[in-house]
Amino acid sequence: MGPRSFIGLGQFAFAALFLFLCPLLVRAASASNKIYVVNIQQIVAKSNAGAAIRKRVEKEAIKRKAKIERLTQEVESFEEKLRKQSSLLSKSARQEKEDALVQKQKDLTRLVQDEQEFLQRESGTAVTKLVQQIQDLLPQVVEKTGAAVIIEQDPSLVVYVSKEYDLTEEVIELLNKNSVNF
Repeated sequence: MGPRSFIGLGQFAFAALFLFLCPLLVRAASASNKIYVVNIQQIVAKSNAGAAIRKRVEKEAIKRKAKIERLTQEVESFEEKLRKQSSLLSKSARQEKEDALVQKQKDLTRLVQDEQEFLQRESGTAVTKLVQQIQDLLPQVVEKTGAAVIIEQDPSLVVYVSKEYDLTEEVIELLNKNSVNF
């Protein structure tokens, strides 16, 4: 049994659990008919805090891109010098330079990977904090709306929701009023 079969089993178990719990959620909320949804991705995309996260990550990406461009220039310059000097160098000297070029190219590739991972990690950490802040605001939304259940509007779980049961815009407004700096 390979790793893919575990992923399939996990997804199957999640779907089975959801199908089991869905009627219970509906029954629990049916007395008040107050099942609402929020779209977390939309909240992150439209909120001031989400915009601040994107701006900060983009600014950091620009700084890191400059570092990558400098190293790219160095590698290209080294490669050009090697091409020009290749016929003048001894076989061993040429091999040394070629090995050094290969190492510089590997260093560049590693730097690009490291910088991408860093930006993903930074973005992920900031979004996780934002999602926590959204979750902390939900009791206020529940109090205001009388919601019995609020679920995330995930297309694999929620096929359709009437606009009146979508609290996304209300959460964005509340988040914009109460947002901490990101």
